[in-house]
This record gives sequence, structure tokens and C-alpha cells, in this order.
Amino acid sequence: MCKNKSKVRKIGKKGMSHVDWAISLSIFLLYISWFFIFVLGQGKTQTDFSPYITTIESNLKDNIFFQVRKTPIITESNITDINKPIIVRFNGYNETNCWMDRYFVIDDNYLFFITNLSKGINNDYIVCSNENYTKEEATTDIYSTENETTITEFRTIFKDNLIDEVFYHSKRIYNFNINIKGININQLNYDKKYKKWPILSKYKIISAINNTYYIFAYNPSIYSLIRSNDEQKKDVEIYFTISNYTDYYFNQLTQGSLDDVSSITKDTNSLFIYNNITNDSLLIETSGVASFTIKKENNNITIYIETNITKNNDFWYSFIFFDNKEKRLDRGYKTIRGFEHVMNGINIQKIESFLSQDYNEMRKELKLPETRNFMVEVWNRTSVLYKLGKETNESNIYVKRIRSYILYKNSSKQNSDIIIGVW
Repeated sequence: MCKNKSKVRKIGKKGMSHVDWAISLSIFLLYISWFFIFVLGQGKTQTDFSPYITTIESNLKDNIFFQVRKTPIITESNITDINKPIIVRFNGYNETNCWMDRYFVIDDNYLFFITNLSKGINNDYIVCSNENYTKEEATTDIYSTENETTITEFRTIFKDNLIDEVFYHSKRIYNFNINIKGININQLNYDKKYKKWPILSKYKIISAINNTYYIFAYNPSIYSLIRSNDEQKKDVEIYFTISNYTDYYFNQLTQGSLDDVSSITKDTNSLFIYNNITNDSLLIETSGVASFTIKKENNNITIYIETNITKNNDFWYSFIFFDNKEKRLDRGYKTIRGFEHVMNGINIQKIESFLSQDYNEMRKELKLPETRNFMVEVWNRTSVLYKLGKETNESNIYVKRIRSYILYKNSSKQNSDIIIGVW
């Protein structure tokens, strides 16, 4: 008799491995599904607050931050001396919106101040912002009226804003004139401006050219700026008579006694004349090469300076007086405007102004919807200085910390943190 026997199929190791793989894949896919459902779902709820934080941060900076620009004024000096005049190009700012740790003047796109110099590199700083500043005070030896400026041992008399006579121990310059394209400036119509500050006086002529004299306190010197008012190139001749000097010096090869001069011309940017007995001396400098002529006329010595002036090309000429002819050998120093450093920080006055508003006004300024609330704390890294917004016991708050600093108008800084919370 035949019996039917069921066939049992034995699964080998290879088959078992396929089953294990299928089960593992199922568990992994199930885990991934739950991850997206629960974990990322919860994350999305939290990150919903991040756009509000970004909005608050941006608008908060508009309301409580301000900008200060700090510019180094760099002077390289061969001397150590006190109360030296500094003139450097400085445009783009009003004097009322700037500050230095000393009295200063901004005029006609130049910065003027007096400083002490040491040999080597000297740094002064000017800071500017949209805020108004109170100037440092200054008391100096300058006395000035519309007709003259006097400092210790030095006096300049003006007539219609042109130099008339200059005295340093005795009369040194007189018969001063300026010709523009061969026409004496006195024959042209011109306006006059006079102004004085505690460290400086100014005499300005406004005509086909602008000619401006500046005289600093403590310094027996006259600094003169010529600027064209239009695009035309203008030939300018400056001439004047000197007295009580005996010798001249252009360079080692061109020097000698003024008594021996009939007429001598040199293209250069400086002429040194002096009295060989008293040692009183005068250095005449120009900002660019000009034609200098020394001419004896009727026993008088006249100096001529000829140049041409174009718009946007300022021409400076200066008269610097010394009581010792050796001083001119080591008087050199040069000043430049350094690169501006821009700083953005928290402004105390703006915070206090912002705090004067009620909560709803603040929220409106920060462009936060009425369905959301906020709080802001300003820290000095150890304690809270200011609190803005609403206090809460809410536990589900989205918070961000911003590293910053409290910035003062004089550019000094205090490290600070801003804590922003929104719910």
C-alpha cells in the first residue's frame, strides 16, 4: 500500500538572509516615516519663529543702532615740537557732526588743527556720525579782526582781504599783489569773507580765483590756498617785496647774497631767505613746482611766484617764519588722511528714545504681527542694562543671542549682548 508523504522543503541559509533583509528594510522604512511625522513635524513648529526673529533683529538695528566713522590723520615727522599746524584734505562732513580730542576746524573741504609732534609716525583721529557733537574748547595766543591777525611776535595786516604788511620782529613783507591772466586782482570785482576761530583766522577773496589766507595760533606763518572757480586754466602771478633779509637759498648750487642778485629764476617748490646777522628767516613753499624769481628793483628785493591754476587742482603757497635759520633744516613733516573705519553699534540715546514708546508702538516699529509677542534684553555681558518689550512666564520661547557692543559718539565701545525672544 502506498502512502502519500508530504514534502517538506528545507530553507537554506541563503534564503534566511533574504527574509532578514526584507524585515530590516520594513523596520527602517517605518522608522523613517515616523521620523518625518513626529521629529520634523515638531522642528517645523520651532522654526516658524525664525522669520519673526529675523524681522525683529533687522528693525531693532534700525531703531537702536547708529554708525560712527573714525578716520586717522597720520603725520610723519622729522621733529619733536609742540603746537604744530596740521592741514589735510577732508571732505564729505560738516563740522557739527564730527569730534576730535582737541579743537579743530573744517573749512573748504580741509581739516585744520594744532597738535604736538614726535619724531616718527603720529596719529590723531577724527570721528563723524549723524549725531551733533560739542567741540573741545581752546584758548590760544591769537588775536584777530577783519583788518589784522596777531600772535606772539607776529602780525599780519590785511587790506580788502589781501596781505598788506607782515611783521616778524620787524617788517618782512609788503607791496603784496596777485595778477590773474596779467590783470591785477584789485581791478576785478570780488567778494570778501572773514572768519575767526580760537585757533585760526581766515581771509578769503572770491573772484576769478579764490584766494584764502589762514593764520594759526602759536605759529608765525601764513598758509594760502588758491582755487579756480571754473574749467579755464588761469595763469597766476604772486609777487611781493621783502625787507631785512640778506641771503637766499634754492639749493646747494643756487644760493648767495641778495645784494648780488639782479634777477634769478628757478623752477622749484621752495625758497629760503634769511638774515645772516640776526638769523631771522623765511621759508616760502608751494604745493607744486612753480617758477620762483628773485629780482632787485630800485634797491628793493621782489619775489615772484608764477603758476597756472585749474579747477579741482588746489594750489597752496605758504610763508613760514623762523627766528633761527637752522630750524628750517629739521622742520619737515607730512600729513595724510588715513583709511576710514566704519563702526555700527548700539546707541544709548536711541534705546532710551525707543523705550519711551508703549509696547504696541514698539511692536509696530519692529513690524511684528499682533499675534506674536517679543522681549529684548541688552546686556553688558554680566548684567541687564535695558529691557524692551513684554515679560512673560511662557516656556515655549524662540530665543537668539547677538554679539554686539554699545557704541559711543567718540567711537569708544563697550561689549554687549542682545537677547531677542519671540512667542
